[in-house]
Amino acid sequence: MFIGEYSCSVDNKGRLMLPAKFRELLNGENFYITKGVNGQIDLYNLENWKEVVEKLSKVKQTDEKATKFKRFIIGSAQEIELDSHGRLTVTSTLKKYSDLSKKATVIGMGNKIEIWDTEKLDNYRSDEDINEIIGEIDIDF
Repeated sequence: MFIGEYSCSVDNKGRLMLPAKFRELLNGENFYITKGVNGQIDLYNLENWKEVVEKLSKVKQTDEKATKFKRFIIGSAQEIELDSHGRLTVTSTLKKYSDLSKKATVIGMGNKIEIWDTEKLDNYRSDEDINEIIGEIDIDF
């Protein structure tokens, strides 16, 4: 399970080093990156990616909105592997989509990893009122 939040740098070639804990969990396997729905990049291991694809495969082709969402997620996905230094290279398309610059924040979200441009994440979070959100969703800790 991917948990925690980490800061990392992005070099001029769009490479960033995943935190050691995440690299261990990926276990040397290839993984999948795609567009996230809030402007971030989502990263899945093979097992979790198969679950995403399976769920989206159940979408009726006649459901235009669901098909657009499926195209958004699966169509923008790339199979990726870490280089010999433990870095991943973000494609130019995903880098542009996410506004990824020199500083990134990597967040473990249980079944996936989110990669955010740090400034974009800070702006996204400033719009949130956690107490209000907790009141709107039915969750109890």
